[in-house]
Amino acid sequence: MTDTDEIPRERRVSRYQKAQERRARQKAADNRFYGAMFGLMGVVVMFSLLVAALAMNGANIDASGTEGWTTPWLGPLSKVEFFGLIVIAVIAALMYRRLRKR
Repeated sequence: MTDTDEIPRERRVSRYQKAQERRARQKAADNRFYGAMFGLMGVVVMFSLLVAALAMNGANIDASGTEGWTTPWLGPLSKVEFFGLIVIAVIAALMYRRLRKR
């Protein structure tokens, strides 16, 4: 074999290695993104479970200060429900953008 036969082979290996490294970086970025998203969702779920548990089993609390947040504000939705839907929409948009980017 001559030296000219070895050069394309080295370039191929090099391109393959670069592609593998690029895939590994993309996979690591995806893992960080999904980890952050599921972490955020976990915190939101734990907070909602805490609020539900306190509402069902907690001590009697004067909730008159929360009337502005729990009364209908935009049609039948209260401010709490509306901002909860906004958070879900932001998470869905981030996930959609991430999937479309691939």
